[in-house]
Amino acid sequence: MRAFLRTSLSSLLGSHLEQSDPAGSLTQFLFESNKFKNENATPGAFFPSRNAERERYERSVFRTEGMSESPIWQLAVEHVEPSRGKPAIARAIVPVEQVTRVIEGISMSFELDEPPPLHGVVVGWPDGDSQKQIRKLIAAEIASKAKVVQRPAP
Repeated sequence: MRAFLRTSLSSLLGSHLEQSDPAGSLTQFLFESNKFKNENATPGAFFPSRNAERERYERSVFRTEGMSESPIWQLAVEHVEPSRGKPAIARAIVPVEQVTRVIEGISMSFELDEPPPLHGVVVGWPDGDSQKQIRKLIAAEIASKAKVVQRPAP
């Protein structure tokens, strides 16, 4: 019963984190070495993909503030790596506020999108083929605020 209450409370609180905890952090798992250099993310680490079902651009991320490294990497093992078919080699960490306030006049936000647990998407990307350069600029700005942590050795 306690586990159920903890899970339920976590889910309820999690849905309000983007409003109540703007200093929280997001993790983008990285699978290719060209997505980062040393501790710096490249724009490709945050470039969005088109979600045809939702008819918008999104960047999949995980909410990881307050978590130690081991459970964060376990999220990758259980929920990301199986669909990618390979292990994540690093993760880019960026404060939520750097995503939501990236460019004046563009309303970016983080939306929880569970399951898996703590998963969400960055939304608000300009739509349309003619907006690709703006999406690249936004991804570059987010990347400039991110810190990269390489996966610890087993």
